[in-house]
Amino acid sequence: MSEAGIKSFPQVSRLLDIMAKLRDPEDGCPWDKQQSFKTIVPYTIEEAYEVADAIEKGDMEEVKDELGDLLFQVVFYAQLGQEDGLFDFEGIAKAIADKLVRRHPHVFEPFSHLSNNADESDAIKSQELNSAQLKSEREKSNQHSSDQLKGEQQNSDQLNSGRLKREQLNNDQIKGETLINSELERNWEAIKRLERESKSGNTDTSVLANIPMGLAPLLRAQKLQKKCAKVGFDWNDLAPVLEKIQEEIVEVMDEVNQDNPNNDRIEDEIGDLLFAVVNLSRHLDIDAETALRRANRKFETRFRAVEHSLKQQKIPIDKATLAQMEAIWIEVKKRAG
Repeated sequence: MSEAGIKSFPQVSRLLDIMAKLRDPEDGCPWDKQQSFKTIVPYTIEEAYEVADAIEKGDMEEVKDELGDLLFQVVFYAQLGQEDGLFDFEGIAKAIADKLVRRHPHVFEPFSHLSNNADESDAIKSQELNSAQLKSEREKSNQHSSDQLKGEQQNSDQLNSGRLKREQLNNDQIKGETLINSELERNWEAIKRLERESKSGNTDTSVLANIPMGLAPLLRAQKLQKKCAKVGFDWNDLAPVLEKIQEEIVEVMDEVNQDNPNNDRIEDEIGDLLFAVVNLSRHLDIDAETALRRANRKFETRFRAVEHSLKQQKIPIDKATLAQMEAIWIEVKKRAG
């Protein structure tokens, strides 16, 4: 066992003890004692976003602090599970450790406790074969590269030819590893599917199965689109993606310009527009959540600058005109570049 595997984590044990004390029926915190799995879900989501925000700021001390808050959410769920006789922190850690080993057979040796399901065994064997093939190809490539270098040292006249061969070899290696990574991703999805199917009562075999409803809407939209793209339900270039956005804008305005606008229909069309914009983001390899978080921060920074400018001019913000605020806003944008 590695050194990391045998060392103790006293602060983790301390945190678990603190959580148990907070939930103590007699001496615990009244607020903590009132909580349930459902009531702390909003806090879990909020803490995850605060981690993302700290990372975006690049403040590693804050990242550490926010990760602690997020860890506490896991500890809270573990305490609730232990009280109900469902699971504990150790069980949670074991579950994710087992899952990571099971889903990475190309890294870890298969364990005897894995499912005996024939399909799953085939998937695992396929990944082992891919791993072996990758190792073999890398060894051959390394040997090939070594032989080339020796040849070049012996005969400088072959330098240019050798360089071209190495470049071709590197290109071939990149292409080969890209194909293998693609195969590993397919096998990852196959193992996940087999895990879902092995759970009692789970009969959802859809490509879109197992995308949590509780995900942030932009993230869930991106995941839905990515899953569909993997089976070919996607455009191959940007033109139709952009056309779809224009189409959705027209449909929004068609609803807005009705004699008796229906808010439900307008909401529906705006949802379609947002979904189309997420699709554009995905096609450009941009994470929609990150892009919008960045836009939010940029807007906030600029508006705070507008407030500061008005304050310097001794103009209460609720007394400033839209024209005054827009003029300052333009200046702020210019200074920001």
